Amino acid sequence: MSAPRSASGSTAKGGPVMWMWRAPRRPSSGPCCACASSSGGADPATPPRHGERVARLLGPKALHQVVPAAGHGVINLPCMRDVVARFIEAKSEAEALALKTDCAKDMPRALAFVPPNPLLPPLPKKNPEGSK
Repeated sequence: MSAPRSASGSTAKGGPVMWMWRAPRRPSSGPCCACASSSGGADPATPPRHGERVARLLGPKALHQVVPAAGHGVINLPCMRDVVARFIEAKSEAEALALKTDCAKDMPRALAFVPPNPLLPPLPKKNPEGSK
């Protein structure tokens, strides 16, 4: 088998991110190489069911990892970038498919952003140190 040569990417409309361990192309009904995808459980644009469907259609060489508390852009999480790099750099498909991909599954959900209320009075300005 050849060495891994693929980079990660996404569909033109921001669909599930796929990573592939690239092997020589051969005729088959399934993918020619190991594939993996990731989804954020809080992603309204491409929810996990889309990635699960893609993985199911690709067959036994496809992995799908859901990060429950993440939104869109799971691949940008530090540990997931490492997982993608290890997946692509794996020496064999078996090694790629055996990788532990759930490093971010227990990540806490981000706090909701609450914009400042313009009806509240402004906070008093602090004096610079040493002045009264």
